[in-house]
Amino acid sequence: MSPIRRHRAEIPPIHAQRLVINYSTSSSLYFEEIIKDLLSNDAGMDCVVSYFEMLDNDINKEDIRNELQDTQLVVLCVTVEILQRIATGIWPEEYLIARELRLPILPILQDDELFDIYKERFGSIHCISTSDKEYRNKLKFQLEVILPSEEFISEVRTVFTSTLFVSYRKKEVDKARRFMKVFHDFEGFEAISIWYDNYLTAGRDFEADIKTAIQNAVALTIMITPLMLKEDNYITRTEYPFAKEIGKCVIPVEIDTISFNLFTEKFPGLENPVSLENTNVLRSKFVEKIGEPSLLSRMDDKQAYLLGMAYLKNIGVERDFDRAVKLLELSSSGYSNHSLSASKQLVDIYNNGAEVELIILERYSGQKESQASVKKCLKLTVLTQPHPIITSLLFMTVLVTILKL
Repeated sequence: MSPIRRHRAEIPPIHAQRLVINYSTSSSLYFEEIIKDLLSNDAGMDCVVSYFEMLDNDINKEDIRNELQDTQLVVLCVTVEILQRIATGIWPEEYLIARELRLPILPILQDDELFDIYKERFGSIHCISTSDKEYRNKLKFQLEVILPSEEFISEVRTVFTSTLFVSYRKKEVDKARRFMKVFHDFEGFEAISIWYDNYLTAGRDFEADIKTAIQNAVALTIMITPLMLKEDNYITRTEYPFAKEIGKCVIPVEIDTISFNLFTEKFPGLENPVSLENTNVLRSKFVEKIGEPSLLSRMDDKQAYLLGMAYLKNIGVERDFDRAVKLLELSSSGYSNHSLSASKQLVDIYNNGAEVELIILERYSGQKESQASVKKCLKLTVLTQPHPIITSLLFMTVLVTILKL
């Protein structure tokens, strides 16, 4: 089951942000209006909106999960029918998986009159309604708050030291993501961005984009599995031969146990792969092949903040909520403007109910006397639905501390 993708421009931008919307054929006209609003010039954004047209017996959770892994926002269209289904225990899969992946969710009510029933089902999760006379302004505001601007995305991309192109069989994207997690766990590898074909944008020339990405990468790594060796595929036909043709470094990684004779047959002249499980040898192999300049030996406040936002917003790397929070906490321990931005982002994570331990470090002064007086740590264990009064007090505490400096 493949998603349907819609975009505003005839040829969408190469790094278009992605939204997923829950779609219902029984309310198709309403959903079409929402999609038009999301892509409009005055209220929407230049993005790609994806959805699945499916019946209950057609639901494939893995297809939805794969689409959501590289999505910045899930838009939940709330109709009478959906609320009735939720009352019987049938929740939209997009919503359930988004909660699991800790993705931002924007509920849009078909009518204000649904609010009381909505609140019974969803609690205090903020929503907007199409019948609100300020709907389009509120939609624009929400999109601008949740989705990073093109300028910010460009700034984040400046922190990457290099890019690694990841080749894998489409059916095994979960194994590619497992590799990315192991790869970025290596010390110094956090700032190496990843390119894989889930970043392809519908409507563009995919082969041209793939070849450009291989050319721009520091190396190409191939996820070697029995499926990769079983039959002819796009990697063996196009990606690997093109990388060899332009002299690109190719690093094979054994994800599952394989036949090395079959590997040699499919990839003649390529050195044997290193197992993903042999992490010490694998790290050494990548250091040898991509070189020390790609590694980040130390991280300042700015780098930690931008990398934290990259992992939080899925900009150039896989989404990794836990890694994002750790990097933002590291940045927030400094004294710079980026440290303040990191602290604000952690507060926002807290305010939206993520289950993390939030640390706000109150130290934003160039004077050592002031630094000594404010080196206190607010440590809060966050609830899934924080009380609004506590949230307000947290914001006021940070604001008063900064004003006193």
